[in-house]
Amino acid sequence: MKNHTETQSERGVALIIAMLMLMVLSILGAMLMMNVIIEKELAGNDQRRSKALDLAEAGVAEAIIRLKGGEVSTSGSAQMTTYIFNAAAGSLPAVGANEVALATAQPVGSWLNYSNTAIDAATLKVTYKTDAARTVTYKYDTTRNPAINAVSGQPIYEITSTGRVGNTQRTVVTDVVAQPFNLQMKGAMSSKGQIQTTNADFMCGYNHSKDTPTWTSATTGRNGAVGSCNENNGIQHWELGYGDLPGVWGGGGVSPSGSPPNWGTPATLQNQPAANYYTGPWDALGMTQANFTAWLPARTGSMPANLNGVYRVDNDNTLNNSTGSWTSNGGTGSGFLYIDGQFVINGDFIYRGFVYINGQFQHQGRIWVLGGVSVNGQWQTQNVTGAILYSADAINYYITQYSGSYVRLAYHEVN
Repeated sequence: MKNHTETQSERGVALIIAMLMLMVLSILGAMLMMNVIIEKELAGNDQRRSKALDLAEAGVAEAIIRLKGGEVSTSGSAQMTTYIFNAAAGSLPAVGANEVALATAQPVGSWLNYSNTAIDAATLKVTYKTDAARTVTYKYDTTRNPAINAVSGQPIYEITSTGRVGNTQRTVVTDVVAQPFNLQMKGAMSSKGQIQTTNADFMCGYNHSKDTPTWTSATTGRNGAVGSCNENNGIQHWELGYGDLPGVWGGGGVSPSGSPPNWGTPATLQNQPAANYYTGPWDALGMTQANFTAWLPARTGSMPANLNGVYRVDNDNTLNNSTGSWTSNGGTGSGFLYIDGQFVINGDFIYRGFVYINGQFQHQGRIWVLGGVSVNGQWQTQNVTGAILYSADAINYYITQYSGSYVRLAYHEVN
């Protein structure tokens, strides 16, 4: 039989054990609670980071939309920067040289946090992709190796977008470029029928830079002098040195037959089989007829007053039937001009891009085109001084300015 002292001792040990167990349970409970709190914080942080990345992507999406809309600067300067502010059009901050300020296109009152009201590291911006010194603009040309180069192709745009949720932010840098057309051009100037030009109408199939100045070669031809399209061939001033085509491609004869002022590889191709001509402008742009029809805007029955854009000038809803007839006093434009019928120009005509005339063509006055011209019929010019210079870059650049799509070349996160 236990005495009183032994009973008290056992009770004391049990109490200590109970307290130790309670302390262990309390510690375990505290650890579990802390773990729950940490997991909750981590989950919240993950949610904030995920939301911040979504906002950064939304900024990239708006920048691409503004690119497609022609609002982003295309100055060509390597220092170009376009800022897109979370601000109203009347409250934009001042910007410097080679900089453009745009108000966000988001609905008022529901601006997402992917930009700021002033210029800082979190402001949505679009620049050209350049070297570190920002003196050379990089371009993308699928016909060259490497495709990214400083000479030819579409300029590469670099979009920097920062999404913010509270104190959490994520910044992405995305390189985008206009989707190039897979051009299948016959020459600087091509015609399914007979071609009649003058000795002062210069056709050059050497591939030119899109920056070739207006009226280059119009009076000098290709003689190496200032104002000619090879005025400094040593540095490929206007001629890029690759991707060359015939100056003239003709399904019939080409006149004058003596020494026409044409250049290219070769200078002139005439009496080509009619079956080798385009079935439609989609062939020249490297598209299927179905894709071309879906891409082409709705027709207009009259010549547009503003020639900048992608146009289908057509007298009916039947594509490529060559039943219309239009006369123009000339003008200046760029992009893609599709005339479904006869076209007569009485005056000066300056164009950058691609002109496709699905019928006869007559022109009186001066003409200068950088890109290409195709005529599904007879080509006839009178009293003309001018030049048609082939340029794949000009065709791609000026068409995509008005009706192009953009693809991503690279993407990385900087924080």
